[in-house]
Amino acid sequence: MRSAFTMIELVFVIVVLGILASIAVPKFIATKDDASAMVSATLLKDTIVQLTAYYTINGKLPSGELKSQSNLDKLAPTYKKSYDKNEAWTKCLNINLTSDTIAINQATIDDEPLCKTLVKIPAVKDWIDNNITLSGGGIFD
Repeated sequence: MRSAFTMIELVFVIVVLGILASIAVPKFIATKDDASAMVSATLLKDTIVQLTAYYTINGKLPSGELKSQSNLDKLAPTYKKSYDKNEAWTKCLNINLTSDTIAINQATIDDEPLCKTLVKIPAVKDWIDNNITLSGGGIFD
């Protein structure tokens, strides 16, 4: 008598593997979106730090939308590099500047999974809701 798997045993194994894959693949994709959103939030934070340094050195920020600034490479090199690479997070958020405020607004792209995840990160949500004011909050005020 030969020892081999029957057809029903093979079908059962394939069904079990299919069920496991249907559970694991969405979790993997969600984890990938979360990781991409965290990288994007870090790049956004770096951009804010660079804008804050520019404000500290020059006493004010140039007004207008960040991506339309002519000196973007000096103002926010991280943003320029991401914008030039056409990274998704630069499409998810609009960054507008006044002389002492960084206003971050959610762009109209809502179908991008990264955008939906990015705006749920607590720090990013706080920046969107409250803006970032650079004047009047000094250590000695």
